[in-house]
Amino acid sequence: MHDGEKIKHLRMIKGYSQKGIAKKLGFTQQAYSKMENRQMKIDDARMKEILKAMQCSGEELIKIETFFISSEQKMIRHTSMV
Repeated sequence: MHDGEKIKHLRMIKGYSQKGIAKKLGFTQQAYSKMENRQMKIDDARMKEILKAMQCSGEELIKIETFFISSEQKMIRHTSMV
């Protein structure tokens, strides 16, 4: 899972829109969308800004990543059994 997918899932779970988070960060919605869609690199400093804007900790981000990876693995096992 790349960083863009992580922040997208986190944003959706937290109930934020791209436009709302972009505004908090001082970006356009289009620029923020590029980060989620892997068209713009997210360095460590920018990731910290994004997490702060979403009022989220790095731990929450890791939990979300772990949840989605686990879910994907379960889906793969289930479909291979069918």
